[in-house]
Amino acid sequence: MKDPASLAYRREHYRLWFEYLRLARLSSDKAVRRALEQSRAYYELWGTDTTITFDAWWKTHAALLEDKHQIRVLRPGEERSDEEALVLEIPLTRAATAIIKQIRPLLEEAVAAHAKSNGSSHFLPLTSSRVCCIAE
Repeated sequence: MKDPASLAYRREHYRLWFEYLRLARLSSDKAVRRALEQSRAYYELWGTDTTITFDAWWKTHAALLEDKHQIRVLRPGEERSDEEALVLEIPLTRAATAIIKQIRPLLEEAVAAHAKSNGSSHFLPLTSSRVCCIAE
């Protein structure tokens, strides 16, 4: 079985997303056109050719959907690889359930602040959040 985190595994999800976007671009519905205009910046690098097949598009655009930064533990002295990552210090002397309860609101606040500062939320679908942790 393929790794669900792998780009190849998620390809069919992206195919559906691509087809939905292509159909939206062909739509004459005013609400759809307005929504497309609002998300234009997000899809700018995807291209606007509505005649291209997904397979042809994928060959040149798959890297746009690759999650290059993963959740990981930073070792002491190690630099983070993603400037947009949230770095947390987590004491390992507490119960995992208590830690998770404390992390959730911190993460939600950081994600909301990031989206607000960037004018929108640019998340890859079906992938993990970008979070790094420091192990003590």
